[in-house]
Amino acid sequence: MFSRPVRPADRGFALLPQLAGLVDGILFESFSARWVDGETYAAWPDDVLEVHASVAERLLEFDLDLYAADSDGLSDFAYRRAREFTMLCFVSDRILSRI
Repeated sequence: MFSRPVRPADRGFALLPQLAGLVDGILFESFSARWVDGETYAAWPDDVLEVHASVAERLLEFDLDLYAADSDGLSDFAYRRAREFTMLCFVSDRILSRI
């Protein structure tokens, strides 16, 4: 599938811009939603969504593949929000039984 090894990073935002030269892409896990009280998923509060948006905008400065990974149940919200920041979005359940 890939002609060379792919070197992704899961978050690691504090290591930018140095990290950008070492990886091919960034996975922003839980970009739009989170696991709450051990029983359900919910969108992040507005202030956290704003922080995540500012990080996503910073990621656009780098020549990297950008991916958002989010939870089942809020998939429409997660896909729509990832598209706003030109990220491919992966949605699964808590145990990642499907990608």
